Amino acid sequence: MNKPSGAVFNKRDIINTRFNQYYMNKIKEFIKEVIAEAKHVTWPTRKQTLYFTIAVLAISVFIAYYLGLFDFLFSQGLQLLLTK
Repeated sequence: MNKPSGAVFNKRDIINTRFNQYYMNKIKEFIKEVIAEAKHVTWPTRKQTLYFTIAVLAISVFIAYYLGLFDFLFSQGLQLLLTK
């Protein structure tokens, strides 16, 4: 008995193909919607981005020093309490 030449698909292959096509179409639709929505976004200017970046860095450094100061003070106070 010879098998027929060419592609032979069973029911599972057809279902998987439809399943994959469905999700690929959903992914394509999602990407198109993301691109369309991104066109409506008001992006900051280069100058605004620079100012906001500097502000974030300055605030981060200030908070780091502030927390570091309190950590140092509390550790020194605790060390004084434990050594006496």
